[in-house]
Amino acid sequence: MILDSKTAQPRCTCTVELLSRLFRPYNFLVTVTGEPPHAFVRRYRISAPTDNEAATCAMQLFVKECMADQGVPEAVRKEIASITPRAKLQ
Repeated sequence: MILDSKTAQPRCTCTVELLSRLFRPYNFLVTVTGEPPHAFVRRYRISAPTDNEAATCAMQLFVKECMADQGVPEAVRKEIASITPRAKLQ
């Protein structure tokens, strides 16, 4: 099977950097790197109580962006529930 961006499930890894610890929720810079055929690098500023929630939120955003490239309808993408309701994109 030949994998292209239309048939492959997006896979990614992330690196989390703490930007500010002055107030809760903390501010993080999350760098998400996709694996081929979604070999993109995205950086997200996310406000979350923990680094795990920031990483999960950033990976969800990355997958949603890849799904948009695959032609998944907007209505379906909006129905995907957030795993981390307390994390927010800044």
